[in-house]
Amino acid sequence: MSDLDRFMDNARDFADFVGQKAVDAAEMSRQFARRKSIEYKINEKYKELGRLCFEAQRDGTDASAAISSLISEIDLLNSELRAVEEESMRGKVCKVCGTVNDNSNNFCAHCGNAL
Repeated sequence: MSDLDRFMDNARDFADFVGQKAVDAAEMSRQFARRKSIEYKINEKYKELGRLCFEAQRDGTDASAAISSLISEIDLLNSELRAVEEESMRGKVCKVCGTVNDNSNNFCAHCGNAL
């Protein structure tokens, strides 16, 4: 094998490595944006809940049905947020055998497939 062939092989390996890191970074950014979007929705619901409680107390009205509805929405959003966080902690799933691998793995620990 000539020096040029070795150089080309190394350049290809490096390009593959950089490409995978770019994919990983994009996925991390997507998950971050998804978490932040859910957190924003939760905060908005809390603001709405606070405003509703304040107005009901100030006006002497019964807002228990609306309060219960908002609490249910907040609970659902919190469940969604936990699912997103668990997904990001879970690791890379092999497309061939379904094994969950460390996020740092480039190959499946079970079957050796590239992740």
